[in-house]
Amino acid sequence: MSSCTAGTARSLHADAIITLPEMPERERGATLRTVVVHGTGTALSVEPVLLLGDLFQDLLSLLLDGLPISPLPARHVLACGATAPRFCFPNLTELNICANSISHQEPPNATSAAFQLFSHMPNLSHLKLVASPTGDDVGAPSDNYELSDAISRLADPPFKLQSFSCSGGMSLLGVARIIWCSRNTLRDLSITCSWDRTSNTLAESVFRSSLRIAAPRIRRMHVEDSCTFLETMGDSAARAFSQLAFLSLDSCSDCIGAAQAFVSRLPCSLLRLHLPAGYRSFEERRLRAISNSTCPN
Repeated sequence: MSSCTAGTARSLHADAIITLPEMPERERGATLRTVVVHGTGTALSVEPVLLLGDLFQDLLSLLLDGLPISPLPARHVLACGATAPRFCFPNLTELNICANSISHQEPPNATSAAFQLFSHMPNLSHLKLVASPTGDDVGAPSDNYELSDAISRLADPPFKLQSFSCSGGMSLLGVARIIWCSRNTLRDLSITCSWDRTSNTLAESVFRSSLRIAAPRIRRMHVEDSCTFLETMGDSAARAFSQLAFLSLDSCSDCIGAAQAFVSRLPCSLLRLHLPAGYRSFEERRLRAISNSTCPN
């Protein structure tokens, strides 16, 4: 690899991460602000990714693109946490995990791997998780397993997010825990709500509780498959969103009644309301009238 100048970005393939310890000494002192890691189709352990941050302590932004990540054994993680609390990504503020990065695995492994990365990112403020169209949906099966086993052994992320976007690749319990840990700082939330309500009752309850607590500080919210969201939260939850200025509900027109009830209970008028093309014009006008008739900001 060639040497880098301060503030430059670096694009790597997943197999290049493993060779980083063999870099010349002049490379180790380089200042990188952004790194993009492209997957090669083979799952990679969390350890080499952590090594990347350990070598480039000034890293601000990291994109893992198409890189399946496997978690370390739980006992190894606990041992590392007890003996080496130093963060590998002390200055990272933005993390994007895209495409197939965490979608090739069962949700417990995917969530565990992600949380092991999070544990080294104390200053992360913007997190985006995007699974491929064929990957796991948010809250795909195994949430009950995670609550009792895998996720219960993972430490809370040390960060306090300002924005969080998740459209697959993580369990509903994992999403709920991230929201809970950022309940006092989260301002922008985007989520795809496509979990199976018949098998995730407990996880759904945890998610609902976490979001209600974070709601008073959220300013912008975009919800894909909002029928599931509206059914889970209930229209009474709208009262908690006292600072909401932008709301986007992307779902079928079958949810118009639930959407009307939710918007009508918002304590303050929305500055902007976005609805999908499936809503008929008179339904959209009705919703906008409801949002504008609520108490002013």
